[in-house]
Amino acid sequence: MTSGAPAVVDYTQHDVTRTGCQYDVIVDVVATRPMRAYRRALRPQGVAVIVGGSMRTILASVALGRTPMRGGRRIGPLMYQPRPAGLTDLTQLFEDGHVAPVIHRSYPLEDTAQAFTRFRQGQVTGKLVVTLP
Repeated sequence: MTSGAPAVVDYTQHDVTRTGCQYDVIVDVVATRPMRAYRRALRPQGVAVIVGGSMRTILASVALGRTPMRGGRRIGPLMYQPRPAGLTDLTQLFEDGHVAPVIHRSYPLEDTAQAFTRFRQGQVTGKLVVTLP
């Protein structure tokens, strides 16, 4: 048995919702497309998971996630409820230097609007940090 995704699509190069292909699973970490586009790209019984993106898209995925769509397709957000023990383990990994955050750029507080603009434009690889004076 093979595990893993048989195909990974770079959203900066291809829009999976416009290829004419249908997928069993779509995991979208930037989610800027309308929900009907995901519906079009899913096979019957397919699932689209929204990990991040615009607030509008996330809220729409929450609303859709409550009821299956025609054909059994489902779209919904990825929700995570951390356990305290898991957070303790994660903290230890950071403290031991095994895991490090990827920081794209730091912005002073007065440039917060610019940081959000870059985020919305999909120009961020990592976290944005806003520093206080």
